[in-house]
Amino acid sequence: MFFRITNNLTLLQTLYQLKKQSRNLGRLQEQAASGRKILRASDDPTGMMISFRLLGQLNRFEQYKKNIDFGLRWLSYNEAVLNDLEENITKAMEVAVSQASDTANSDTRRASAVFIRGLKQTVLQLANSNFEGRYIFSGLSGKEAYDKVGNFLGDKGIFQIGIGEGILVRINLTGPEVFGEDENNLVKVLDEFAILLEGNDLEGIRQMLDKLQINLNRVIEARSKIGALSSQLEGYKAILDDKTIRVNSSLSEIVDADLAQVITELSSRQLAYQATLLAVKRLFDETLISLLR
Repeated sequence: MFFRITNNLTLLQTLYQLKKQSRNLGRLQEQAASGRKILRASDDPTGMMISFRLLGQLNRFEQYKKNIDFGLRWLSYNEAVLNDLEENITKAMEVAVSQASDTANSDTRRASAVFIRGLKQTVLQLANSNFEGRYIFSGLSGKEAYDKVGNFLGDKGIFQIGIGEGILVRINLTGPEVFGEDENNLVKVLDEFAILLEGNDLEGIRQMLDKLQINLNRVIEARSKIGALSSQLEGYKAILDDKTIRVNSSLSEIVDADLAQVITELSSRQLAYQATLLAVKRLFDETLISLLR
């Protein structure tokens, strides 16, 4: 009787060990398949909490990078518009130089007036440029920046994007900052220029050069600001890329399994599990024989 009780206890203990080894073996197999050492919160509550915090940081970094990418596209579009604007002002200045000379006459000036009015329409189109549903020079108004006679319809609202924790960067320039204020804005200056050409006003045409130069200088300054903003965003993006690498490295140390170590331990545990199975079988056979006596 004593032998039977002892065998039963030994069998129960061995079965308990077998069940425990089976759980450990299953966990190692999951780690090997997933490449993760933390499969559920109970595996490492502290590690799981830290990993959630690091994942939150990575998500924020990803959103900041998306904002920066949008900002860079926006600035690239602005740069293209300003480049076209600069070319049109240069063409108007060339007309002013040629028509202010003694070789020009009323006929050439009237013909040039038609050309300048065409430039004015092109400038108006540039002033109302739209990027992904937003008028780039109208501030935050959401509507066209200028009407057909050159009146500013927008506001001077600042369009900002978040590129870091508590870091906002302005990426827009408003119409007055690029085209000038009130009667001195580029659209109205070109309209005035056309009228001077049509009226064969030599002195007025010569004075127009100064007004056009002021507008050209303003556009060149605007392009400089756009270039500086682009460099700033590129710099912040590089910082975010570096932070992302470091956070990913920290996250990997916490949640990623050492596959070589897992496979080695898995092989060892499998051998131990097989040995326990044999021990259970032997004990079961001995218990069965004792019961039959």
